Amino acid sequence: MTGWPDQARTKIVKGLARAEEVSHPFTLVYTLILAAMARLFLREPDEAWRLAHRSVTLAREQGFSLYPALGAVVQNCAELQRGKLQAGLAMVKEAFAAYRATGARLFLPFFLAVLAEGYLQAESIQDGLQVVTEALQLTETNLDVFWEAELYRLKGELVLQSEVRRPESPEKKQKAKGKKQKAKMTDPRPLTSDSQGEAEAYFQKAIEVTRNQGAKSLELRAVMSLARLWQLQGKRHEARNTLSEIYGWFTEGFETKDLQEAKALLKEFT
Repeated sequence: MTGWPDQARTKIVKGLARAEEVSHPFTLVYTLILAAMARLFLREPDEAWRLAHRSVTLAREQGFSLYPALGAVVQNCAELQRGKLQAGLAMVKEAFAAYRATGARLFLPFFLAVLAEGYLQAESIQDGLQVVTEALQLTETNLDVFWEAELYRLKGELVLQSEVRRPESPEKKQKAKGKKQKAKMTDPRPLTSDSQGEAEAYFQKAIEVTRNQGAKSLELRAVMSLARLWQLQGKRHEARNTLSEIYGWFTEGFETKDLQEAKALLKEFT
C-alpha cells in the first residue's frame, strides 16, 4: 500500500519461504493468508486464490477452527476480483457469514470493502452503500484502519452510481409513454451537483487518509476516482495535473493494474 509493489512481491516470496523452513503449521497457514491478501491488494486474484486455497487445505488438515473460515473468505474474495460477480457475491457472503460466526473481527472492514466493490460492479448500489457504511463504522471500533481510504473512495463511487441509477419520476415516465425508448431506466443520466459534491468530498477524504498513512497505492486509486469525476465536470486540466503528480511518484510496479489504469486515464487527458 505504500507504493512499492515489486518490493512487496519479493517480501511475499521471502516470507513464504521462511514459513516453509520453520515447519510450524500455524505459522505457515497464517503466512499463506496474509500473502493471499497482499495479492488481493495487488489485484492479482489468481495468485491470491491459489495461496488462500492452500491455507484452507492445510488449516483443515491441522484441525484449526478459525483459519479455514478466514482462508475461505480470502479465496472467495479472489473469485469476486476475477469478475465472477453473481456467483462471487454469493460465495463471499456465505464465507463471510461463517467467518463472523466464529466471533472473529480481524480484517472485517477489508472484506466488507471487497463485497461493496462487488455490489458496485453488479449495480446493487444500495447494498453496496449499506456494506460500506458498516465497514466505516468498524474502522472506528476495530481500529482496523488500513483500508479506510478505499472505503471512502468506494462510498464516493457508490454515491455517484446511486444518482445515475435512480429511477425516473412518474411525470417523466408519463411524458415518455408511447414513444420508443432506446435507453432503459438504468441508463446513465446527468449527475446532480449534490451527488457530485458528496462524491468529491468522499474522494478528497480518501486522499487525505492516504496521505496521513503514506499509502501511495491507495492514493493513486482515490486520485483516479477524483480525476474521472473532474473529467465529467470539464476540469480536464486539474484532473490531468493531479493524476500526473501521483503517477509520477511511482518508480516500480508499472505492470500492475492500478498503474496501467492510471496511465490509460492520463492518455485520455492528452
